[in-house]
Amino acid sequence: FKLGNDREGNSDAFQAYRNDILQKYFPIICVIFVIIVALIIWLVNRKKVNSEKQSRKINPLRFLTHPIDSAEEMKLKKNGSLFTSIIILIVWFISTLFNFALTNFRFNENNVDSMNVFLLFLSTVPVFAVAVVSNWGVCTLMDGKGKMKDIWIGASYCLIPYIASTFVYVGLSHVVILEESVFLMWVTWIGVLWSAFALLGFLSGIHDYSFGYTVLSVFLTIVGVLVVVFIILLVVTLVQQAYSFIYSVINEIMYRIR
Repeated sequence: FKLGNDREGNSDAFQAYRNDILQKYFPIICVIFVIIVALIIWLVNRKKVNSEKQSRKINPLRFLTHPIDSAEEMKLKKNGSLFTSIIILIVWFISTLFNFALTNFRFNENNVDSMNVFLLFLSTVPVFAVAVVSNWGVCTLMDGKGKMKDIWIGASYCLIPYIASTFVYVGLSHVVILEESVFLMWVTWIGVLWSAFALLGFLSGIHDYSFGYTVLSVFLTIVGVLVVVFIILLVVTLVQQAYSFIYSVINEIMYRIR
């Protein structure tokens, strides 16, 4: 079915195969699930204890649940980690590659053979950098209090739910069928909405804005990003035209000489 590009047939065949696996290994799967849940609870509790002992750097998990308070704390204590934000952006780029290439055939219409890593990179970190600069410039004109470094760090922390949802999406795509695609949709929306609300809360706290003013600043930031992208595309187009003109002139001169 995969070789024939038949996603519905592939989904039906996988459903039968999955049912056979579940019936055969159901007790083992339950034990593994319980162990994973217990391990997650233990890690979360340990993280809380460590965060109480070491409060020098802001906890990204606490940041996601209390973005406004964390933004105020970041301004006062300067406890944002630039190194952590860079790691988050690298993981975001990796998750984008995973989403493009490793999402299961049933839910993936991308041609992996034509994957362009450079273009995928341009759609992540550079766009993020332009958005941060645009937000800093817009909010500076709107009497915002946030510094570019704090905006960069906080905005990268806000990407964590979206990044996590991307990895979960890729993983679940290998165990669900087409009729269960609603679960993948919910995973994506939870990640996107959590990141969006965390970003709004963070920007409100870092710039000392009301909710309405924050939404306005985000809108103007998007406009600023579009303007920058337009200018970049315009410059690239002009450079390409200039290169083509110079190349044709040189070729004509060489032809005349010969």
